[in-house]
Amino acid sequence: TTADANCANAYVRVRTWNFSDGCGNTSANFVQTITVIDNTVPVITTTAGSLNHTLQCNNTAGIASALAESPSATDNCTVNPTKNLVSDVTTADANCANAYVRVRTWNFSDGCGNTSVNFVQTITVIDNTPPTFNESLPANITVECNAIPVAKILTATDNCGIAAVSFLETQTAGTCTGSSTILRTWTATDACLNKTSYTQTIKVQDTTPPTFTPPASITLISNENCFADTTTTSTGSVTNIQDNCDSNPTATFVDHDCFGNSDITSINTGNGNYFPFTVSGFDDITASNIEKLALAFETNQGKGRVEFTLVSPSGQGIVLVAPYCSGGNCDTSTPSDPELYLPVFYPNSSSYPKWDNNNPIQTDVIQNFTPYGALSSTNSIIGLNSYVSSFEELTGNMNGNWFIYARKDGTELGTIEFKSVCLTPAGLCKNNKVIVRHWSVSDACKNTVGFDQVIKIIDTTAPTWTTESSALNTTIECNNTEALAAAQLVFPIAKDNCDLDVSNITKISGQFMASEGCANAGTYTNTWTVKDDCGNTSEVFTQVITIEDTTAPTWSTEATALNKTIECSDTEALATAQGLIPTATDLCDADVTNITKVIGQFVASEGCVNAGTYTNTWTVKDDCGNSSEIFTQVITIQDTTAPTITVTASNITVECDGQGNQNSIADWLTNNGGAIATDNCSDVTWSNNFNALLNDCSAAVTVIFTAKDACGNSSSTSATFSVKDTNAPIAPVAPENLTVACATDVPPITSLTATDNCNGEITVQGIDTTVQGDCPNSFIITRTWTFTDACSNSSYSSQTINVVDTTAPVIAILPEVSTISCPATPEFTQATATDECGSTFTLTSEDATTNGACAGSYSVTRTWTATDACGN
Repeated sequence: TTADANCANAYVRVRTWNFSDGCGNTSANFVQTITVIDNTVPVITTTAGSLNHTLQCNNTAGIASALAESPSATDNCTVNPTKNLVSDVTTADANCANAYVRVRTWNFSDGCGNTSVNFVQTITVIDNTPPTFNESLPANITVECNAIPVAKILTATDNCGIAAVSFLETQTAGTCTGSSTILRTWTATDACLNKTSYTQTIKVQDTTPPTFTPPASITLISNENCFADTTTTSTGSVTNIQDNCDSNPTATFVDHDCFGNSDITSINTGNGNYFPFTVSGFDDITASNIEKLALAFETNQGKGRVEFTLVSPSGQGIVLVAPYCSGGNCDTSTPSDPELYLPVFYPNSSSYPKWDNNNPIQTDVIQNFTPYGALSSTNSIIGLNSYVSSFEELTGNMNGNWFIYARKDGTELGTIEFKSVCLTPAGLCKNNKVIVRHWSVSDACKNTVGFDQVIKIIDTTAPTWTTESSALNTTIECNNTEALAAAQLVFPIAKDNCDLDVSNITKISGQFMASEGCANAGTYTNTWTVKDDCGNTSEVFTQVITIEDTTAPTWSTEATALNKTIECSDTEALATAQGLIPTATDLCDADVTNITKVIGQFVASEGCVNAGTYTNTWTVKDDCGNSSEIFTQVITIQDTTAPTITVTASNITVECDGQGNQNSIADWLTNNGGAIATDNCSDVTWSNNFNALLNDCSAAVTVIFTAKDACGNSSSTSATFSVKDTNAPIAPVAPENLTVACATDVPPITSLTATDNCNGEITVQGIDTTVQGDCPNSFIITRTWTFTDACSNSSYSSQTINVVDTTAPVIAILPEVSTISCPATPEFTQATATDECGSTFTLTSEDATTNGACAGSYSVTRTWTATDACGN
């Protein structure tokens, strides 16, 4: 058998036979040749395409697993055919940095070089996974226009690389200035343009009404022409209007002659509805003074489905519209047509018919009624304490918070809509009226807030007398009866700004009032008053008919004789002065002791509460009532005494704190340097002349503390505030210790700077102290800096410099080796040397002779040695 050198599975087997007979004769050979060949290629057993994979770029385990795969094959002759990697090509995706295609190609060969077809594995790495946001995503929200949040910053991560986040915001205007829709879109994009987007919708609204300062309710007085200016120039207007979004909110008003509520609302069947309103400006009348109350409501199934109750500020209620009922006149014959009811309710004394839902009532026209007036109801009303049957029975204040309560009967169909209520207080005369000015302040989004301003116009002008006030006065001698009769018949005349007929003048005739002690002298005092239609009463017109004794008493005490000047602390002198009294005389009355004193209150002087005056006055009448002139006494109280300093100010010394000792000086000044003062009449106030304090150790200031009383009298004390400095400057860190070779290497002294707790110059002095070593160039320098402040406090820093000479002198280069002939003797050049530190040195030599091969042959070596002062 001969193996095929090129094919392990092929060979040639040659078998040769011959035949021999019994006599040893041998035939020719017969040759059989068996040729075994292998020309069959290996067969790949792995299914084509079975190793192909499409994987996400972040699937490293999957990619590794795919790369670990390879095909298998069988061969008819070779047990394990050889697997050959033909190629391994990776092609990047031009549009995606994270994606690529890797193609690996194998074939198999058997022992005879037969090669199978190629097996191709395709690994496709893709990135189609979009990025994800890292943060929680902002939710859709609705916000007020002045509370739009800042856009959130979002970041994103990607399965294979970096993701960039872009942001876009659009805003679409809404129906008004303060409303809009904001769309905020965040888009995360990876390197392969995979995108993730999120859009947040922000609805921007304006539901906040403006704020404002309302005009105050006002009472206007009719002028002399019975006119009051009700324009906003006189009554005031809305001010300080501000809105969270609208830069130009508007204010409007509508005037009414009553108080009420016009919030149109559908009335419910559950807890009912409350329609509040406030009455103001009627401080002097009670809740029973209702002139009328106008109500408006609309229904499509009949008035019997609803009750209306008025509740006063005191909690009393009166049923206006009732009872609940159905059928007949309670219902409407045309449910599809709304019915508008406009009742006006009056006090029971008006004799108008009582409202009753059972009765037929005309619609769409104003009709007058009295309230239904039931004293009970099935309704439960919050704020109701009790029922009354008429307006006249209401008690408590007219001013306050009223409300209408309305509830629909839940068992019946239909709708009830409240339109308005308006209450008119009674008690106004024809020239007085009330305007309820309803202000509405609105922004661009129609957010509105209302306010009622009550404008009360009153006629407070009383009639005036056209007859001069003293025109009817007369003085008559006691025996002139004719003149007295004529004086009693005269009559004053009046006029009024609003009432053209002021003839209802009332006269009160006065009786003769004899003077005490003078029966023939005295007065008749007649008075008249007149009222206008609003009850304004004129001033009293007075006629005085004087029956005279006209000579008054006179003062015998001189005019200034009782005047006194007293120190404020002299209470005894003040009591004595107050006890003085003047004397008087009269031509007719021998006894004029009925002196009347008017004690004056103390009037403080301007700028001095302890000083001032008491002004006492006296008058005296004779028996016929003639009154003297006023006698005046002025008691002058003065304060000329300065405060007394009971404890003088004390000197103080403090340590300098580096901040100007502001706290210490402030405390000392606040305490007035410890000084205490008192005054005879008033409290004491302190002041001082402190200006500034230097921040150094020599700082000292003398401060004058002044105690002043209420009248400006003052006393002073002084003390010195001193600053000391016992703290040394804070020394800086000295340069590091060092070691140098030579004295010339020692650095010069540098300048160092210290800090100090006080101002002032810090002097610095650097001194070197040297301790000599074993040789001239070996020593230790201790360098000390001393820092001294302006107050001679010192601190120190030091540095150690070691000078150590370890460097040997340097011998200059010697001449080259030379050869001479005997009998000449060697001559050596003198060596020279230098020392780095400039130190003195010694230069010595030593010869060494070595004999040569014969008597005249030898060599001499001269060795030079340089040694400095430190033995180097």
